[in-house]
Amino acid sequence: MAQQKAVEAPEPELEDLVDELEPGTRLLKGQYTITRYLNSGGFGITYLARDSLDRDVVIKECFPAAFCRRSQSLVAARSRAHTAELRSVVQLFVKEARNLAKIVHPNIVAVHQVFEDNGTAYMAIDFIDGFDVQQIIDGLGTTPTPAQIVTITEKLLAAVGFIHDHDMLHRDISPDNVLIDKKGEPILIDFGAAREQASQKSRAMSALRVVKDGYSPQEFYIAGSEQGPWSDLYALGATLYHLISGEAPMNGQARLAALADDRPDPYLPLAGRFAGYPPGFLEAIDRALNTLPKQRVQSAKEWLVMFRRAAPPPQRDATAEAVRQTVVGFAQEQAEPAAPATAVAADAVAPPPPARPVSTPAPVSPPPQARSGRNPAQVVAGVSVALAVILGAYVMLGRGDAPAPAVVATAAAATASAAPVPAAAAPMPAAAETAEAPVPAEPAPPAVAETVAASEPAAPTPAEAKLPADANRSADEATIIEAEATLAAPLGTPAEAQIAFSVWDVQMPFDSTSRIVGDEKVTVISRLDSRSDLQVAGDWLAPGLRLYAVNGVPVAEGKDFTAAVLDALHVDPDGRARVVVDYAAPGAASRTGLLTVPTVRLVTLANGVGLAISHQEEGWKTVVTGVADPAATDLMPGDVLFREKQTQALFDQPDAVDAVLKTLVGKGETLAHLSVVRQNQVVSGAMRLALAE
Repeated sequence: MAQQKAVEAPEPELEDLVDELEPGTRLLKGQYTITRYLNSGGFGITYLARDSLDRDVVIKECFPAAFCRRSQSLVAARSRAHTAELRSVVQLFVKEARNLAKIVHPNIVAVHQVFEDNGTAYMAIDFIDGFDVQQIIDGLGTTPTPAQIVTITEKLLAAVGFIHDHDMLHRDISPDNVLIDKKGEPILIDFGAAREQASQKSRAMSALRVVKDGYSPQEFYIAGSEQGPWSDLYALGATLYHLISGEAPMNGQARLAALADDRPDPYLPLAGRFAGYPPGFLEAIDRALNTLPKQRVQSAKEWLVMFRRAAPPPQRDATAEAVRQTVVGFAQEQAEPAAPATAVAADAVAPPPPARPVSTPAPVSPPPQARSGRNPAQVVAGVSVALAVILGAYVMLGRGDAPAPAVVATAAAATASAAPVPAAAAPMPAAAETAEAPVPAEPAPPAVAETVAASEPAAPTPAEAKLPADANRSADEATIIEAEATLAAPLGTPAEAQIAFSVWDVQMPFDSTSRIVGDEKVTVISRLDSRSDLQVAGDWLAPGLRLYAVNGVPVAEGKDFTAAVLDALHVDPDGRARVVVDYAAPGAASRTGLLTVPTVRLVTLANGVGLAISHQEEGWKTVVTGVADPAATDLMPGDVLFREKQTQALFDQPDAVDAVLKTLVGKGETLAHLSVVRQNQVVSGAMRLALAE
């Protein structure tokens, strides 16, 4: 049931509703005012409330009805025998709230505060304006399309995986605990972990166990059974099953009983019944819903892999295809059965497409007799003209970054390898690459973004399928030949410590100053940064606010507030850090607010290369910021590190540089061979490692 859905009881039953707090009830000395009742269960009651800044929030009250009763606002045990159980449940409730406050994720409801009042505990969480999945199934709101369901699934899997990475389980994923907000974002709410822990305390508290027929896996029905990430994934699969098919899957206990009796599993798979979903998507849900835990998907990442690996191939660039067809066509004509000709790496000749489409006539293949009359010089001239047209298009379109000289040189070299030219007339550039191989009977398959040395595999690695967005195109569309690095590996043993300096920094959304207020020195917000999005950073921020503590630790006198944030820094997977700030407006009571700031990791390597690692929309990005010793590397400021070739490792995590260097040092390597993105092109680079003294 969605948070905003009020429950209105029929008039005759109003006298019986004595468990809920009355509208207008104030909590935490007036910081929150109950406005209406939303929902209740065996573990607690949920209300809509207004905070002291007149914002809507949701208040969850710990109210295990089996052990407690209410006298006016005060909550007390039903009898002395229940006193210990009630206190135990309240303590678990507070513990869970504190754990959830650390789980900061865009698709998990945020917990702002936990406090004790009226003999019990309360949790203040985000108010999500939207419908829950159960309401959508029941006809409220807009039914999502298959494409939207795929997106929702990916985000929910990211959220569930994030929970599991923090050694927690949700234990109550179901359609009424997944909200879809006005922007279409799915939000997980109402964890059941505390209830599960409480149910294991005593027989009297076993009634608090979270079990929902159709959504709970069979292990949830059995006290003491092993539960893990696969249990949450079953519940998520059942929720998606209901959303897609309109019907909840069969009760997990009934399915287990059928298998025990050698009867067929009554589960009706989704695969093959619904159109519009990518390959492997419905099959992944079916696998998550396997009755036997060991036969389910075991992690959110494994689930994602099942339908992400079957992505359709990207479209080729028309100009690149025209050049490829010209060179390959000539190579086929010249081939003789008795003496295989030299195959040209033609797929890697064409430069990347310009920023906007260029009108290029579609290539027309002449009849065989017409093509057989061409000579090698004509082919060379034809490719040269094609490259000249491409270069001209870059100039006419105002691009400052025409195809790299290495690309043009390599194209000329590739053409030269197709026609016998005296060595003195056309020397091969040192950076160019060709390979001896039989000429294929059909045009060569699409090229990948880099042509590697003969010792490396010719097939694209998984890395090429995830080129950084800076390339502005897929691996096939980039079609750039990478020159092999000419930097020589230094002789010696690589030093153990390749990182000389590393520190995290944050970008604050405001400027602050220290002021004397009364006899106390406090930090005050002096100016907001107009470039910051306060909806993300914190809508409570305002000039003049006094800042007192970060995560409950008072800001030391004379200490910069940014330094206090860095002292409490914990970087989340989205590259942001979130801290709880104690603040107050002049003359007002102290409050708490969640501050969200972007982070960047600044690294200086022992060889003098500087790096900045931050999270962008497409993921983590490692950018070269400086080169102290040009002899140590051919990298340039602004280069984006993409992959280390020897280890095949991607620079897609904040600590990827550390891992790559550690692996190279372990192998005794003194030179890193890199793929980098430079001016929207994928090129090669090299970097010498620091040597041990």
